[in-house]
Amino acid sequence: MVMRKGFISVVVVGILLMSVNMSTSETLSPLWSYRIENMTDFAMSRNGEYVVVACETGPLCEKGQYYVFDRYGNTATHGCIEGEITAVDVADNGAFFVGTRTGYYFSSSSGRIHEDTDVGSMFESVSVSEHGEVVVAGTNKEILIFDSNGIRSRKEVSWPVSSTTINDSGDTVVAGTVDTIFLYKESTNKWLEHQTNSKSISLAVSDDGNTIICGMGTGTIWILDSELRIQKGFPVSGLTSIAMTADGKYFVCGTRKGKIYYFNSFGEQIWSRDVKDTISDISISSDGSLVAVPSGNVLLFDSSGKKLQELKSSETIQRMYFSKFGEILSYITNGELIFLELSEQSRVWNYEQKLPSRKSIPLDDQLTEVWSYVGTPHSVITADVNGDGQKEIICSFTKEIVVLNSEGKVLWKKSFNFGPDISAMDVTEDFIPEVIVKSDDRRMGFYVFDGEGQELANHEFYRLWHSEPPPQGYDLGIIPLWSGDIDKDGVIEVICQLHAGYALNPRGFYAFEYPSFKEEWYYPVASTLATIHFVDIDGDGQVEILAGSEGPCNGRQVGSTDDCHAYIYAVTLQGEELWTKQIGPEGYKRIYIAVVDLNGDGNLEIVGGGWSFEDNWGTLFILDSEGNYTVGKENGFDHSVFLESIADMDNDGKLEILTSSPPSTLVLYDYKLREIRRKDVSITLSYLAKALVNDIDADLEKEIILTSDDKKLLILNNNLEEEWDKTFPSYDKYLKAAIVNLNRCKNYLLVLSDKLYAYTYSNNPQQPCVPWVITKQEKINEIENSLEEARKYLEQGNVAQAAEYVSQAEETYRSIRSEGGLEEYYKEIEDMKEAIKVSLTETPPPTTSPPTTTPPPTTSPPTTTPADGWSILEKTAVICSIAGFILAILVLLYQKMKKETRQEEIPSKETSLRKIIGEEPLRSDFEFDIAISFAGEDREIAEELASKLRTKDIEVFYDRFFKGELWGKELTKYFQDVYGPKTRFVVVLISEYYPIKDWTDFEFSIMREEAKKRKTEFILPVRIDDTEIEGIKPDVAYLDFQKEKIDGIVNCLIEKLSKPLDQKPPEEDEK
Repeated sequence: MVMRKGFISVVVVGILLMSVNMSTSETLSPLWSYRIENMTDFAMSRNGEYVVVACETGPLCEKGQYYVFDRYGNTATHGCIEGEITAVDVADNGAFFVGTRTGYYFSSSSGRIHEDTDVGSMFESVSVSEHGEVVVAGTNKEILIFDSNGIRSRKEVSWPVSSTTINDSGDTVVAGTVDTIFLYKESTNKWLEHQTNSKSISLAVSDDGNTIICGMGTGTIWILDSELRIQKGFPVSGLTSIAMTADGKYFVCGTRKGKIYYFNSFGEQIWSRDVKDTISDISISSDGSLVAVPSGNVLLFDSSGKKLQELKSSETIQRMYFSKFGEILSYITNGELIFLELSEQSRVWNYEQKLPSRKSIPLDDQLTEVWSYVGTPHSVITADVNGDGQKEIICSFTKEIVVLNSEGKVLWKKSFNFGPDISAMDVTEDFIPEVIVKSDDRRMGFYVFDGEGQELANHEFYRLWHSEPPPQGYDLGIIPLWSGDIDKDGVIEVICQLHAGYALNPRGFYAFEYPSFKEEWYYPVASTLATIHFVDIDGDGQVEILAGSEGPCNGRQVGSTDDCHAYIYAVTLQGEELWTKQIGPEGYKRIYIAVVDLNGDGNLEIVGGGWSFEDNWGTLFILDSEGNYTVGKENGFDHSVFLESIADMDNDGKLEILTSSPPSTLVLYDYKLREIRRKDVSITLSYLAKALVNDIDADLEKEIILTSDDKKLLILNNNLEEEWDKTFPSYDKYLKAAIVNLNRCKNYLLVLSDKLYAYTYSNNPQQPCVPWVITKQEKINEIENSLEEARKYLEQGNVAQAAEYVSQAEETYRSIRSEGGLEEYYKEIEDMKEAIKVSLTETPPPTTSPPTTTPPPTTSPPTTTPADGWSILEKTAVICSIAGFILAILVLLYQKMKKETRQEEIPSKETSLRKIIGEEPLRSDFEFDIAISFAGEDREIAEELASKLRTKDIEVFYDRFFKGELWGKELTKYFQDVYGPKTRFVVVLISEYYPIKDWTDFEFSIMREEAKKRKTEFILPVRIDDTEIEGIKPDVAYLDFQKEKIDGIVNCLIEKLSKPLDQKPPEEDEK
């Protein structure tokens, strides 16, 4: 077993080290979880950014399936390797190693692939360095050391290598067999050996390579130095596993008897604990502040041995890992991969929800309203506040807060005599956040509630600066931002933002101890803080506070700064100033910032956007970690520039910057602030407008969810094109939205309007989800199996059964065809359908004995009788009788099926046969029965129409149904076929927007040319309003949408499609 050792010791902000109300037997809500069958091994990178999973079998492979997922559950890569996988590990950058019974596959940090599936020995253990530059792997014959060029060193051994470990840099490698410990140091290029006469079952090495801990099968622990000299040895009965901190000062071990021991580097026991089950694995954070143990459930202890939490698991935990800072815990059971985020190591506001929706069937699932809660909401957050494993929705209203479950049902509510604002933060060190309520009555009230609505503590802070609360109109408040044992004194501190309007004081950052509310420190500022980030900006291992601000010009001064300028502040967690940077000229200006690694060089940059309330000034710039301009120092605009989001919009591995400017312009920039794309949208963009980025529809592409103060919500694709829009009722607040995951496979869109609205997808199961790579391959396998069965039955002459399996293959193909790359299956299905048609025209004669026939009249010519006893006329009569019988049956079936409502189910043999031989009433020889042409403003109508037609088994072209197929194609060429010879009818949705759009004009020109070639009607107009368009004669009949609605249009189309075809699509040479 590969043991993960400790890492660089840092202050772990957000991980709480003293318990006030310790809660046990909770089920924390996972960040994500997957259902994966036949898992045999897994590993997580030190930083928690990657997970590699090995499976005995998978849908892609008979043996040796592996998957690599990133921190948000996206599939980074997957594949097959020959043989059973026996060992895996993964680096911080996604480099990974897979060992099998006969060979290995190594995806190195340089991107080079090294593979040998026939080494001739079994890989027993593997360990990868932090950045994947070095790998140590042990087989049953040798120790192998790899670098990016392949095998760098090998050491033959007499016995199988049972365990390996490697330090972060990869310059120290340790491996153990049944009787020897081996040490390799790159600096000396020498192997050292130490005879143990006992099998090493677990190894750990410190980052500097000076301390090595060996757990032996005889129940002995050895503490060795960098020369493999024993510093101390002592017995631990039933030893199973060990783990060590980064500096080697502390290590922990577990036993078969359910005992946990915590030692220092001298082998002195600090504490021990008894748990009920055998301890098969154990992990420790880099600084030793957290210990995780799987023992039935997951047990979490602090450095003093206090049990912080017990996390329920419904299945036996097989393997478990902590990330370097202890903020992420992942583990596998027999069939689930669980990824938990226990705390946040950093908190940045880039307005991207990185956790995507998970792709599932149907691929054309539509975003729909699933529930709403009456009342005008002010703010909303989501968190698992009661520890039930499900996230709750906490919403504030005028005088109350309400806690809802994911279905919109009230769990509890609390009323106040002030307007509440809400946060969720763990201040009791049980990894379950409490509900924090702040008052808007200028008393700076701070109220803490548990997940059941019980008040735990409260305090009013205004007395620190005012003898009485300021009068009405003088804004005064406190906002909690961060919690943790900052100064390592065993007491939780809470860092807050203080804000004041005309009251002027206080403004700045403020830290207090909880639950005493005793002041820890206060860092005053002149301007009002905005967009606050907690992040290690300079890479020193310590989290810093970065904040933008606004200058309201109220007359406040602090030192050399005033509140008629905007600044960027950098402050330590101890309240000490790092630097302050003035941005822009004097006046009522605001600076929003984001903190990201823009260019992928491993260093964080500060991206800023500036705007003025008069909308006559703006800026866009990039600073380094010390506040110096790198790009955009001279960038000045004569209008506001609102920094909306920073995300990899086009999935090219590089970040883009999204900004907006009044009145309605979106602009996308690259990491050097070069403009990529500009687009005017159909809503007002002011400082009240907000953009969120997320792959909400699970198409593996980012969407932009845009809200504005004109009560309209837009969803745009990554090309800034509008895909979905919704106007909400007017009310006295501006529209807000949030993208959240409520422990389901697809995300929710929560909209705060006159009510709280919840939107999601109809097919949205509870986690754990099935990774799409597995679902897609399973569907492909279903297609292949159905076609194989069809071939078998066709060879046997059972045409009806063959038709059923071909129909199943076609239905499965349709469910995933928008993925693209499935052309071979489409061709094979069409070939099978043609083979079935041919078989029906070549029915063989019956195998029963021929009947006795009366000789023909003597006046007739003599009939020639073949050797089989059947005359040509007799054969012809029998064949005609059989054909007539089949035709009669098909006619009866057709008439019966016309009277029945179409059901979404596996087709019967008769239905399958009729579809294939061309008797299906809603099918044609065209690729599409219907194509829809519409302006973007009418998409909601087009989408509803297309979806209804699909439920009637009508082949409809609607762009969103074919995202994957359209990706990368030349649309002008593709649409010439879709709105031309490949489609039987085109439905045109005519509105005031249709004549003024470039794409609709292009589509309509194609239709007009195609209509000239048709013998019957081709263009079917539907009027949404009274607009008339050139090209449709006044006497052409149309449908009125206001009268017919969607259902009326669908019924008319079914009637039109059920009529016999007077034409077939043009042949290829005619096209």
